[in-house]
Amino acid sequence: MKTTYNTFKKILTKNFFIKPTKIAAKSQLNKDLGISSLEFVELVVTVENIFHIELNDKELENIKTVGELVSCIDRNLATKHPNLYLSVA
Repeated sequence: MKTTYNTFKKILTKNFFIKPTKIAAKSQLNKDLGISSLEFVELVVTVENIFHIELNDKELENIKTVGELVSCIDRNLATKHPNLYLSVA
């Protein structure tokens, strides 16, 4: 969801001092944005606190890009709040 992406982008700019112009769905967290493994853990904890979710460690192992992490957040939100994510027919 666009709202998730925008919130996530704010987290990156405010907490990790990354310029908004550097952040895109295809941006690699480590290579493009310079997020270290320790910072990734901090990022996950921040995301879990802000979105009130718990991300799966196995799923997080394969995440490389902003878009992948946003999708992971959305999947967790959809599981926790299914009525908010019903598609309109």
